[in-house]
Amino acid sequence: MSGAGEPSESFEIFLCYSHKDERLLDRLKTHLSLLQRDKIISIWHDRRIGAGTEWAGAIDVHLNSARIILLLVSAYFLASDYCYDVEMERALERHEAGEARVIPIILRPVDWTGAKFGKLQGFPKDAKPVTTWKSMDDAFLDIAKGIRRVAEELAACPRTTSNPFAWRGGITNGKDFFNRDKEQGMLRSYLRTHQNCQVVGPRRIGKTSLLRQVERVARQWDKNAVVAYLDMQDARCQTLAGWLRLAARSWDWADSPATLPEFADRLDAMHSGGRFAVLCLDEFERLMELRDEFTPGFLLNLRSCAQQGMSIITASQTALSKLTDPNDQSSPFYNTFPLLLLGPFDPSDAADFVTLHRPGIPPFSPEEKTAILTFAKGHPLALQIACFHVVEAKQNSEELAVAIQKATDDMKALLRNW
Repeated sequence: MSGAGEPSESFEIFLCYSHKDERLLDRLKTHLSLLQRDKIISIWHDRRIGAGTEWAGAIDVHLNSARIILLLVSAYFLASDYCYDVEMERALERHEAGEARVIPIILRPVDWTGAKFGKLQGFPKDAKPVTTWKSMDDAFLDIAKGIRRVAEELAACPRTTSNPFAWRGGITNGKDFFNRDKEQGMLRSYLRTHQNCQVVGPRRIGKTSLLRQVERVARQWDKNAVVAYLDMQDARCQTLAGWLRLAARSWDWADSPATLPEFADRLDAMHSGGRFAVLCLDEFERLMELRDEFTPGFLLNLRSCAQQGMSIITASQTALSKLTDPNDQSSPFYNTFPLLLLGPFDPSDAADFVTLHRPGIPPFSPEEKTAILTFAKGHPLALQIACFHVVEAKQNSEELAVAIQKATDDMKALLRNW
């Protein structure tokens, strides 16, 4: 049982050192052994890299995951390009971001007054080099006590960074949107020429996220663009009156049009004022189920508005041509929508998604990346879910297999054919 005030979390320590200081490294590890035995800390350094492992990659993984990074300072350390320019630079980046605590450990006398870590609190006491103490055991004891205090401080102030992977709805935060560069390029080309487009793909493949991205970036493609995003599953869109109110609110109209002809007049006024109306209709199938409210006349009115300069982007699981009887008088509406098929990420994009650095969480190990990519098969939702559970598993000290099983259960609950 842990004693009062001891941290319940084991903090990984990364040792950044010159190989010429290995004897001092070993003595430091000996003095930290009780902290390891009590599972207050774990220690990693490059001598733990197994045979056949790509060493730079292994170092990067632990340098990006450690909560405490010790810089074992000596003339040898300062002279090492890799220690000073690579490992230390990344360590200080994580320190500044609040992701890790960097602590200089002054091993030998050396002029480090102008070093980049010079403002950081170091050990032993008064930054007196270890080798200059009458008893080096006393110096290492002082260091061990200092590291225990740091671990207790970290335990008292746990990280507040939340899991960055979410999937409950479409991606609504621009910084979380990933990839779809080709699809965005096509949509940009359509909008620049004031054309329509239908985005078609299976459930949970990212159609909503793509339409939301259009809502965010359309002004970058056309400075006059004004986007109205309407989700046809929204209860307020179940009636024509509610649909008109939401469209009016999105386009900043003073009040809501009462009829379709008035709606068309408002759009004409927007166009005359130099504004470009873009209408994003998500879950378009739902609109087709509400034919009492959204009659063939409604669709033909939208088609007329599009011919006057408005662009319409729909999202559906089925191509628009298959959503209605060819003999339906509204069928000409669908003839103006080129098809944009949305599918899984290609392998390179999926790998980039898993590799992308996200502040506050350690990068995925090669084993974790392989497990996530094998499970997800490029499906954006599966990637989000698998990454979420792997992050949670690492924080809760669970096995990787447990995380993948939880991801499998979630995907089966969300998609019947998974």
